[in-house]
Amino acid sequence: MSRSVTILVAIVAAALVVQVPLITGDGTMWPDVSSAGRILPSPTALAADFTFAPEEPVTGEIVTFSATASDGTPPYIFDWDFGDTGVGTGETVVHSYSNDGTFTVTLTVTDAEPLPPNVTTVSKPIVVANPLTADFTFSPSNPVVGQTVTS
Repeated sequence: MSRSVTILVAIVAAALVVQVPLITGDGTMWPDVSSAGRILPSPTALAADFTFAPEEPVTGEIVTFSATASDGTPPYIFDWDFGDTGVGTGETVVHSYSNDGTFTVTLTVTDAEPLPPNVTTVSKPIVVANPLTADFTFSPSNPVVGQTVTS
């Protein structure tokens, strides 16, 4: 008894569906079953990045963070961790830091691929400085015109 394989291929909703019934030499299916498989196209790697402005913020100043994403399967979900217990969601977000220091900002982007979704993370440092202040004393405390003032 000779056996041959007939392969039927159909493209459905961007996925390749392959059905493989086994056919005997006389044209009947052997055994009376078929195997089917689903081959999905290779996903394109999800890529993400972000910028922020101003690039050298000071405490209390509003910083705007802007994300970009490409490849993967849109729409994308943008989740932010500002490194100081603050978090945010969205492609563009604002945040201000109440303390100075170096913080690590982390952007996590998730795409809409269902099996499973693609996730990528990008982290960058941000240095937040204290605003410049001046402090001095002088005498006398209430000078008048022509009077000598010392510090």
